[in-house]
Formats: sequence, structure tokens, C-alpha cells
Amino acid sequence: IQASVLGVSGRATVRLSGGHAELTVEHIPAPPQGRIYQVWLQRGGQRPSPTSALFSVTSSGAGTVEVPGNLHGVRTVVVTAEPLGGSKVPTRAPFIIAQLT
Repeated sequence: IQASVLGVSGRATVRLSGGHAELTVEHIPAPPQGRIYQVWLQRGGQRPSPTSALFSVTSSGAGTVEVPGNLHGVRTVVVTAEPLGGSKVPTRAPFIIAQLT
């Protein structure tokens, strides 16, 4: 699934396999200083739920992270730049959005 990347250059894809998902990014800038990228899952009209998936990218902007948890009912996978260690609620707007349905 090709994801939308907002406000920065780069590509992001989500690969679904057997109820699991993997997010791959290319040519994405590193998170701002003191921040890390965090993956969120959104079901229906609910607010995004945090996951433990935190990641950064290589110097070329590449990265891969497994999306944890059950994807049943998940409509959207989003990524935000959060404080190191992650957040319980998003503190920034999503810059990667992948519509699963």
C-alpha cells in the first residue's frame, strides 16, 4: 500500500502479510532533534492509538519498522515525530498516512 507523505519528500509503503504489517520509508528526513518517529493505528473514527513502534532513518532516509499489534479494524496507519521514548497521544500532525481500507 502506497502511503501519503505530507510536507516532506520521500516515499512510504505498508506491506500487509498474514495479519501483520511492515512500514518501509525511503528518502525521508531524519526526525527533528530530540524526536523519534512513532507509528499509530486508527480504527474507524477513533483517535489514533499509540504503538511501541519507534524508528529513525539512515543517512539516506531509509527505514523499516514492523507495525505491532492486531490490525483487525485498523483503517489507517499514521506516523508522527514524537519526543524520544514516544507519546501516549500524538503531539504533532501525521506526516505519513497509509489508508488500509
